[in-house]
Amino acid sequence: LITRVAMVYVLGKSLTTEQYGVYAIVLAALTFGTPIVGCSVHTYLVRHLPGLTNDRQVAIFRTTFPFEVLAASLWIGVFYRSGAFDYCLASLKMTEYRSEAMVGLVLQIGMVAASETQYFLTGQKRIEVANVVDYICQSACVWPLLMLWVLGYKLTLMSILITHCVGYGVGAAYGLRRSGA
Repeated sequence: LITRVAMVYVLGKSLTTEQYGVYAIVLAALTFGTPIVGCSVHTYLVRHLPGLTNDRQVAIFRTTFPFEVLAASLWIGVFYRSGAFDYCLASLKMTEYRSEAMVGLVLQIGMVAASETQYFLTGQKRIEVANVVDYICQSACVWPLLMLWVLGYKLTLMSILITHCVGYGVGAAYGLRRSGA
């Protein structure tokens, strides 16, 4: 809760109203996009892993993780190359934020990877570790941004989104490391 309040405060002080709106649209699209671009394979893990041997669980994860990350990458590639990306930006009146939206596409892949590791750990009934992955993903960007803001650095929408990418990347990496896969 504290990290969320701190993040809202820093965003409110750092971004213009328009930039804050773009940030909200990007994160909302990513939240809804994660199960779609990852083909919701992560739900398979929660349903089918319990009761299997650890070796079988890891074998399944070694198949589903690359599949889901690759599927997300392909969907995002098609979305970008087909012109749908530019159409969406124009429809949302966000064409001047094209670079930030492109970072959002990269962030989407990180969110899928982190989600996959979280659901794998949950399927293994390692809820505490899955919660740590979630915490890292959700708050790893807050502390560096808060420190930079307190030190007087001007935070931009781009730097905030890149920090989110790093947070989800660190969360996914931690989850992979703790998964044993």
